[in-house]
Amino acid sequence: MKLAVFALAISVVMLAATSASAQDELISIDSITITPGGGTTLEVNALNMPAPGLGAWSIGVEYDPSILSALSCSPAPGSVCNVDFSARQVRIVGASASGLTGDSVLASITFNCNRAGVSDLVIDVSEFADATVGGARSR
Repeated sequence: MKLAVFALAISVVMLAATSASAQDELISIDSITITPGGGTTLEVNALNMPAPGLGAWSIGVEYDPSILSALSCSPAPGSVCNVDFSARQVRIVGASASGLTGDSVLASITFNCNRAGVSDLVIDVSEFADATVGGARSR
């Protein structure tokens, strides 16, 4: 009997840059367990975004390509995905003139498990700026 032998670990990298929010802002991805040959779709989320909201983002989701294959990426409105950004990273970029407040899905990524093992999903944030008119502030 094959048990779940593979786990994706959550990595949260963006914390609050402002004290305007009672909760910390962050980018998250789910943590799951799947068996070799199986697949799943995970959402990349922006959480707890205070006003004026998230205005621009460039986020990579890094993984171990010997264990996982990124099959597809479905961008949310305002985002664009590149599942072939590199052999070990899916890139999500986007912008919102009005700002994304609260919790928002930025993209959904479908992965396939190639073999038994563990692969962390590491979130690499290149750009994360609010929607301040006339001068966005990086978070």
